[in-house]
Amino acid sequence: MDTKKLYLKVAAFSNDLGSVFLLLLQITIIIKINSVRAISDEVFLTDALGPEFLLPVQNQTAAIGREATFTCSVSNIGKYKVGWLRASDKMIISVHTRTVIQNERFSVKYEPVNSTKTSKAKQVNAINPGINDNSNGTWRLMIRQLKESDRGCYMCQINTSPMISQLGCLDILVSPDILNNETSADMSVVEGEDTMLLCRATGRPTPRISWKREDGHPIILKSLLQNGLSFTRVATYNGSKLNLYRIDRKQMGTYLCIASNDVHPAVSKRVTLSVNCKFIIN
Repeated sequence: MDTKKLYLKVAAFSNDLGSVFLLLLQITIIIKINSVRAISDEVFLTDALGPEFLLPVQNQTAAIGREATFTCSVSNIGKYKVGWLRASDKMIISVHTRTVIQNERFSVKYEPVNSTKTSKAKQVNAINPGINDNSNGTWRLMIRQLKESDRGCYMCQINTSPMISQLGCLDILVSPDILNNETSADMSVVEGEDTMLLCRATGRPTPRISWKREDGHPIILKSLLQNGLSFTRVATYNGSKLNLYRIDRKQMGTYLCIASNDVHPAVSKRVTLSVNCKFIIN
């Protein structure tokens, strides 16, 4: 073969290899650029989603000595942290899954959450290794052996910028307690006089006060009318003040003041009423 022709063929083949190499290089660069853009887009999407509360924090009501639990469900938590605080004084109770308050009655439990609403965020997290896979979960704040001082609002807070939070309030129910110093003691009344039996109690909700006779007989109530007295007999009288007019011997006996508010147990106090006969000497 002619040497000149062979040289031309080799040169043409070399040019083709150069073109192929340049083409492959351009394709590689384009793929890398698109990959970077895709990752950037996914990261932006994750940031745009941000943490989100799945459900409101519900208010709680519980009796003193019992237990209350607040639930805070969050999606796409990512790099952020969930904390529980007491709203009144901003006292920190927990940071993420760690309880920081020095009170063994308080504890926090984390539970992963599976939600179709957060599936897109899960796909993003799989692409971006900087996001925690367990990004969706529920943080439960548990308060045991409740005290009246636990009454108030508690905040579930996420340390975004600005911070986002939800509030749940706790009401503590307290069983009735009769106030002895504000309740009538045993008394003696002269027949024909007027008297009043008084009973006071504390509790939450406010206790209902009722009166009964210990012997089961009806309470005799008298009303003053223009032409005399009217008589009414009741098994139970509702109210803190039991007014007894023109006392007679049929009204003497032991009366029970009963305080109740649907928080067990109800309580009672005995008040004994003695009636002294009024003698008329001619």
